[in-house]
Amino acid sequence: LNPLSVVACVAMSTQAVDHLLLALLLLLSLTGRWVGATLSLALAASLSPYHLALLPPIALILQRSASLHPAVTTGVAAFWAAAVLGVSRGLMGDWDFLRGVYGFVLSVPDLAPNVGLFWYFFVEIFDHFKPFFLFIFQYHIAVYPLPLTMRFQHRPLFAAVMLLGIASVFKSYPSVADPAFYAPLLITFRAHLSGMRNLFELGQVVLFVSVLAPLFWHLWLVSGVGNANFYYALTLAYAISQVMILSEALLATARNDRRARARLRAARK
Repeated sequence: LNPLSVVACVAMSTQAVDHLLLALLLLLSLTGRWVGATLSLALAASLSPYHLALLPPIALILQRSASLHPAVTTGVAAFWAAAVLGVSRGLMGDWDFLRGVYGFVLSVPDLAPNVGLFWYFFVEIFDHFKPFFLFIFQYHIAVYPLPLTMRFQHRPLFAAVMLLGIASVFKSYPSVADPAFYAPLLITFRAHLSGMRNLFELGQVVLFVSVLAPLFWHLWLVSGVGNANFYYALTLAYAISQVMILSEALLATARNDRRARARLRAARK
């Protein structure tokens, strides 16, 4: 059992619903069930706008499994997204939920300590700089989907898992439940990731941080004998270790692709 999944379940996190929709999205996409896949994507995006980044790799997966053109996938997903918003409008009675759900995630008004990178940075900066850096932080995640999908267009599922990992690190309100979903999926690509380097050391950093973070949080906010710098240093180490693992996975897959192309050229000669 994944310890992070156990922790999320013990905490009764609503991330379980998010993970269910993401699992359905990947399953239905790989089996060519494009209606359910696009609906799952729309529902997942209604819970977290960061899941919109999955649209490019999902469109490529459906192009292979269901012979569906990416433009059609985009149009159907947009239709389902509009339908979900319409149903939400009917249930809530107005459009204020947009500000309460998506506006809250994108504007980051709550700077309570968490395992993310936003809270400490925006506590420290002056308010008149906040809109600029908020745009940079949020735009940063939007940079990855298209280039990553184009680079690994022959491995769209791998690109989708990498985008899930990137979002789990750089989203505004992450939790320990986020890596609990994407990290086990990396095992699916073990044949391509066998060349990952420093995996043992990075795993030790994740374990080290996972144990110390709750202790430092308690010392700071409960016992009052610590300060924010100790806890934020651990969240930085937590984020850096995840970034390094994702980077190693990308580099290992790229090296594997280069070796495969070299073997193919040699075979043709």
